[in-house]
Amino acid sequence: MKPIRDTGTVLVLSGMPHGVGWTLFMVLLGPAITAAAGGAASELWSQAIFGSIMVGLVGCGIGLLITWTGFGSLLTRERLEIDRGLRRGVYHKVNILTQREEKRHEFAFDSAVQVEVIRRTERHHDSSGTGGTSEVRMCKAELRLRTPRASITIDSTSNGQDARVEHAANLVAQAIGVHLEHSGEYD
Repeated sequence: MKPIRDTGTVLVLSGMPHGVGWTLFMVLLGPAITAAAGGAASELWSQAIFGSIMVGLVGCGIGLLITWTGFGSLLTRERLEIDRGLRRGVYHKVNILTQREEKRHEFAFDSAVQVEVIRRTERHHDSSGTGGTSEVRMCKAELRLRTPRASITIDSTSNGQDARVEHAANLVAQAIGVHLEHSGEYD
């Protein structure tokens, strides 16, 4: 989430869960998989290879599921409102099309434990057997609550924009009056 308003009394952060890049990737990848699998199923049907048609249909289903998930993320917004005067905060996750609230956490400042910035390197091994690996640097800021016991993701990135995550974490920690912790590090 990104800070969108700070009046001195109220701090508001808002954004898309999973970020815009990941969501657009899913929205574009899903139809591509569906089209490729549908084309394969059509070709297999024309050659009367009926047993293999199921593979194409399953691929179509997977592509449609990825597309559906991507559009679901496009239509979801999250918002963290921190009211310094009332010493309370509320986290909302809302579908912007239906205006239905999917998730809500209300908390008093007294229940906030800390804001934590977590850094880690994820390694993904190549499944083709060549022994290659790729690394992704993850950075995530979370607000930890005691009551209700929960963690609210303030912001996260895997594209090197740690300063943005750090800035949002600092704003929330200062607004609530809790300590900003750092854990993990990049390899």
